[in-house]
Amino acid sequence: MKTIALILGCFLTTAAIAQERTTENRFTAGLELDVLPYATGGYFGAFWAGKGHWRGRLIVAKAIKPDFLLPDNYSDNHIRAYALLADYFFQPDFRGWWLAGGLVHWDAEIRHDPDQRSSGYKSYLLSGGAGYNWKFYRNFYLSPWVGLHVRVAGDDEVAFPAGAYKPPVLNPEASLKVGWHF
Repeated sequence: MKTIALILGCFLTTAAIAQERTTENRFTAGLELDVLPYATGGYFGAFWAGKGHWRGRLIVAKAIKPDFLLPDNYSDNHIRAYALLADYFFQPDFRGWWLAGGLVHWDAEIRHDPDQRSSGYKSYLLSGGAGYNWKFYRNFYLSPWVGLHVRVAGDDEVAFPAGAYKPPVLNPEASLKVGWHF
């Protein structure tokens, strides 16, 4: 928790001293945090760079899928995600509505409660999403978003002595990002 507070503090301090600039005709970059992974006991960090209407994002995250979203007898689904996404903004300066698409890799682990065992699995996903960037103060923005991750490769099931977990093909998600651009 101290690490998260330190990262957030550095993020906010750096952003607070930055001057607002238009990014319409120049290359720019930024950082994002997403509240959903933090709410489940994980983390999320994204670095992005772009120009005009386009930007690319690199994401590293860890999330714990809530047990009520899992089949009976399964728990503790820890997902480490790595993503490379491209975003298109309908307005310049990375404001307003955006669409995203890209590739995601999940390195995950799940627990089968009757066996008291955990086992890992990997998923490769195509991701699509949409959101809205609202710049509320200088270079800070909020970005509510929705997305759908479609598993296209990886482990079809995770075998346990008394059962098997089948990772879902469709994985919807929604959250709120907090970001800042340089």
